[in-house]
Amino acid sequence: MCSIDWHRKLDEAYVCGDCYEYALGFASPLDAWSMCERGDWLLWVAETFNVGKELIAKASVKIARTVAHLAYDDVLILSLDLAEERLYNDGSGDIPLRAVIEANRADKADRPVTIHKLFAAHAIDSATRACLANTDRIAYRHAPYVVSYAAKALALSTGDGNVIPSVELASLASSARIIRDVIPFELVAKGVWW
Repeated sequence: MCSIDWHRKLDEAYVCGDCYEYALGFASPLDAWSMCERGDWLLWVAETFNVGKELIAKASVKIARTVAHLAYDDVLILSLDLAEERLYNDGSGDIPLRAVIEANRADKADRPVTIHKLFAAHAIDSATRACLANTDRIAYRHAPYVVSYAAKALALSTGDGNVIPSVELASLASSARIIRDVIPFELVAKGVWW
């Protein structure tokens, strides 16, 4: 398949404009996947080409765990733990869906928090939703935002406006490495050439 074909497939799949523009700089999808330092783009492309909800959720959880120490409440971590356990039990088992939803809802109470803790909460919430994808397809579409929220949380936690952009870029690159460790390119390639 020539490069124009895979670029066309990305365009037809409505991946984000910046991601598409980035991909145009590469002759092959393998090169683009291997070199991309934007985890949010990789997760979006992986999801778009249906690599499987379980892998998307696993990558989302690993990324959310990088900012779990910034969470403003242990209930957030509990909801992620419960959702992840449910994921590894094929959506069934001893963890009822209601327990996951209630743990996540309990966190929604109004409380003063710093902005970086709020972004960490959003990352954890998005990963939790990715784990529940077997029961809620719409929530699954939120998985790529885990990366963006985690990057913002880590960058803003520095409190130093001079380093925020570089910390955010480093976090996006770290997330890209996590995603490539969890999601093999071969699965993405199958989707590209469907």
